[in-house]
Amino acid sequence: MLASARYQHESSFAEHDFKRDHSDSSRGQVRRPPVIILFVLTRNEAALLRLNLAHHLSWGFDHVAVADNQITDATPDVLRQFGDSVTAMRIDDPYHRYLALSQLFQQIEARHGAVDWCAVSDTDEFWWAPDRDLRDVLSDVADAAVAISSDQKLFLPTEADEPTGPVYCRHVYRTSGPKSPLHTSYRAGKSFYRGAWLRTHAITSPHWSATVSHALVRFEQLYPLSDEEIGRALAPYPARTPAVWVQEEPRNMGARRYLRLRFGNSLLGKYPLHEVSRAAAASPASGSAASHKIEQEEILERAFGPMDKISHTR
Repeated sequence: MLASARYQHESSFAEHDFKRDHSDSSRGQVRRPPVIILFVLTRNEAALLRLNLAHHLSWGFDHVAVADNQITDATPDVLRQFGDSVTAMRIDDPYHRYLALSQLFQQIEARHGAVDWCAVSDTDEFWWAPDRDLRDVLSDVADAAVAISSDQKLFLPTEADEPTGPVYCRHVYRTSGPKSPLHTSYRAGKSFYRGAWLRTHAITSPHWSATVSHALVRFEQLYPLSDEEIGRALAPYPARTPAVWVQEEPRNMGARRYLRLRFGNSLLGKYPLHEVSRAAAASPASGSAASHKIEQEEILERAFGPMDKISHTR
């Protein structure tokens, strides 16, 4: 989950050792813990960046890659405070952020060894999970998953917060309810990518890269529909992994209704069920080859794009 919260600034910061090894006494082997890095784009946010780095390095990130976009404030002083725990690069245009990420990623691996996970966020975004540290959270990710996307929640002012002081320190309480007046990008969330995937692919979005592969399961038979076979196909993926039903037919046709009647909003009671289809219509086809091509492209874009473009309701 992404959240902004209140964190204390420490006056000194310990450098992180990437190459530490943990002994597995049960097998008599030495195994390297996963190396987790964070990529942050920043511009003239020195005070907030200090809080961001202190939080993430203490929560479980080993290293932070920072792309500074033509900064003119005290950001260089902040970066120096964190020593070898930060690798930075200056860019002239925020659209160059992903090229900078690729170059920083290569520099970090050259200095510290292979990276296992990389998260992408902005200076005012904080990764956090209640009662769990980062390594514990990532240990739940299926081996087959090359990336994971997290919901993002915006902390808005409440009566319980302090009335004065820096906004990034005094907003402790989050307003409840899913209908907060947020820009769509906030609902899109942010993502973690495996280092092995980043070595051969480029990130294309601050939220979710369309180049990330998806697991595809084709339903050849709708009746009788075997829960056991579906369960075996989805066994590599942990509970709460989103499942998306994709159909060419309009929303009021095809197998969508049957699946909703059969499973409701949760496939096998474990996987949140979402859907992608054409808009409801009186005809199963548009009658125009050009319109059909556009609709097909939209279906694929929604099916393999960010979760905020996918229907979550019946």
